[in-house]
Amino acid sequence: MTVARRLLRFASRLALLAVLVVAPAAPLSPPAVRAERPPSAPIAPSAALASPSVALSEDFVSFFPITSNNTGGTSLAVDSRGGVHAALSAKTAMDGSRPAYYGYCPSACHVPGNWTWTAVGELGLAGGSARVAIDPQDRPRMMWVYEAGISGDPTYVYAECDAACTTAANWQAYGVLAATDIADFTDGTQAGAYFALDPEGRPRFIYRDINAYEEHTGTWYAFCDGDCLEANWYEDRITPSVMSEPSLVIGADGEPSIAMRADGAVWYVETTWWSGARLYNLGLDAAFSLALDAQGRPRLALYTGFYDTDDPDNDLLALATCDEQCVAGENWTLQFMGMPEGWGQYPTLVYDDQDRPHLAFAVEDFTSSVYGLAYARCIGDCDTEEASWGLEIVDDVDHLEHEFPVPPSGSCTSLWSDVGTRASLALDATGRPYIGYDAIHSQGITCSPAREDLRLARLAVGGLGSVSPTVTPETPTPQTPTPVTPTPVTVTPQPPGQGERVHLPLVRKR
Repeated sequence: MTVARRLLRFASRLALLAVLVVAPAAPLSPPAVRAERPPSAPIAPSAALASPSVALSEDFVSFFPITSNNTGGTSLAVDSRGGVHAALSAKTAMDGSRPAYYGYCPSACHVPGNWTWTAVGELGLAGGSARVAIDPQDRPRMMWVYEAGISGDPTYVYAECDAACTTAANWQAYGVLAATDIADFTDGTQAGAYFALDPEGRPRFIYRDINAYEEHTGTWYAFCDGDCLEANWYEDRITPSVMSEPSLVIGADGEPSIAMRADGAVWYVETTWWSGARLYNLGLDAAFSLALDAQGRPRLALYTGFYDTDDPDNDLLALATCDEQCVAGENWTLQFMGMPEGWGQYPTLVYDDQDRPHLAFAVEDFTSSVYGLAYARCIGDCDTEEASWGLEIVDDVDHLEHEFPVPPSGSCTSLWSDVGTRASLALDATGRPYIGYDAIHSQGITCSPAREDLRLARLAVGGLGSVSPTVTPETPTPQTPTPVTPTPVTVTPQPPGQGERVHLPLVRKR
């Protein structure tokens, strides 16, 4: 199957290269040369890492939460009581609708039957990117992108629930704004980690607009400080350039820090005055994830992607850190983690209550025939170059081929082609990891054209020793979600006072 996966990946890269559009440079800081490869403090890999047969961790249990529909783009959050909240985006229609799903599990979340899933909103034909966050009262807040069709404007929908949130009727939604954008929001990569709550539970999100007619082109930070199901939203322009794949985090002081992609590089910006710097060039299939440590210092997990043939930095995972004045690129330090090429795709980075970093990422290692989801956690000297790490393989394509074989379609070769993409990682108070990720099945190689025929969100729960699921994953009862009709925003902007910072109410002329 290794040759088949190589061919599938090569075909997908050719398709990507055919449609790539380079975003304009963002005028935040002079371009910086990509950092030279620094001395690394590698994860100490076990001998199995060099072997084609890497055993799955016995510490994790993984399962499909929903099997009645194609889903993906998981977003996870853990509340103060240890309950786990999730958001999923439907990839295909169910009963004529593509819903945004909300899921909740109060305890023992490695058991599929302990989860309840509810369709809470409508994504439209081309929408997606459902996200969930938890406020200080443990109440879930969601956001997703509704887009009726490929020619429509994407609408950013914000939703709240205060109690009994596995009942769809207890959710209320508000269409915040309709942007002009041609991005693909169905798989969530373009939108990125765009939604977050501040320490008071107030919603913030990043979006982009290419509306030159109304002179609204740029990348924007939208926020609401109260009564957010009404026209109480405001925005600041981060940059006139159109950036993508934001990774947004809000500090203890309520100020945003953001990593974004533009001009073939990852940029870092912070504070509501929007100063920042270009950090590192990105290769093909590069990805990144931003987090803050306990002191509010930014840390960036970076998968370099493919730069060029024989480039020594191709397809490597690194951790970039900055301790002060982080809007200056020279204050960042990049350290590769010592893993083979292909380890680190779609990374997601979080810090636990003891200020230790945890990572979840996909692996596509052709040399060792490892294709799956990995989890790494720092276990000592975490703020030094001598940091030591633990590494586990959580799930892989061989496991799915064995447990969930899919019959071939006609003359096609049938295989699980990707496991572990677009991971979301959340930790409970004890540091137990919960990971959501996509599993993609394909038909191709011996037929034409090659195609993805199945995409399912998957959940993995760690910290379980050798516990195995004791029940068969349940198939939720199909539900028809109530479509959300965005409420028009009719606030009239007032002129700011002398010297006052301008907040623009979200008003669109249509």
